[in-house]
Amino acid sequence: MTAPAVIPFSGTPDDAMKLQLERGVTVQVRKVLRNESDESSVDISRQGDEVIVLDTGGFNESRTEGVVRLGEHGQSNWMGVTASDLTTTFHRTDVPEDMRDIVSEELADERSRIIKTGEDAEYVRPASTERLPAGKTWYRDERDYDCVMQSALGSFSLSELVQAELIKNMVTLAAPPVPGEELDGVPTTVYAGTAPIRKLGGTVSFSDPMNLDMYERADKTITVSWKLSVGPDQLPRRMTLSTPVPPVFQDDAPATAVTEVTFAAWGAPMNIVAPPADQVHVLTEGTRGCIETGE
Repeated sequence: MTAPAVIPFSGTPDDAMKLQLERGVTVQVRKVLRNESDESSVDISRQGDEVIVLDTGGFNESRTEGVVRLGEHGQSNWMGVTASDLTTTFHRTDVPEDMRDIVSEELADERSRIIKTGEDAEYVRPASTERLPAGKTWYRDERDYDCVMQSALGSFSLSELVQAELIKNMVTLAAPPVPGEELDGVPTTVYAGTAPIRKLGGTVSFSDPMNLDMYERADKTITVSWKLSVGPDQLPRRMTLSTPVPPVFQDDAPATAVTEVTFAAWGAPMNIVAPPADQVHVLTEGTRGCIETGE
């Protein structure tokens, strides 16, 4: 795969993103979502020489990478991703090094690959195929959702992060830009800032009242700190957002949700295709649980 030559763009980063949405380009992405907290994802206690582990399958970091295609009208109504081929893994980076032989860092049985070829076409390849019929390695779920679940504060979807509105706010609310490191083979300019979350974006994860009202009633303002690195073409090469989330209940520990996305090979030819039909099992009976808004 050969990425197109990077052509300097004289407009703003949000104008550059609008052009990519209009053109329906593809781009490689890697997204890391991490929860930083004093509470460990695995409960480990020591009693003398004995180690007791309470592992309920928790994790503090997910990593998603692959390819997305942008468009003006994508998944989740007006969102900007129209198709994607993404693999997600789940990790416990907060496990002490001397416990890595006892507690695995990666939840291998939670790994999944999801291909979305359109608004309603989603194919999932789970880590284990034991629940699928013989010869099937993928499934497509045609059942209705039971409910809608709000995304956690600081958990931003790729669809939200490619919105031109967000890019514009990151630039206009930032401090004066400074030179950054080389990313994706090009020099970058960095826009860094901090602002109340409602000012940064208008999508669900940024402004959903159910997630924010309870904090605001308690005089707690949710702020986001960010760094946006763009190339000479004004397109993002890396985006980092850090969202401190106050505890909801007295016994909860404060946490910080960190989202980091890297972009590479803007506009390179990359195919997003459905798996072979004879490998796909279609689910039609029952219901499929909840859908997260913003995804």
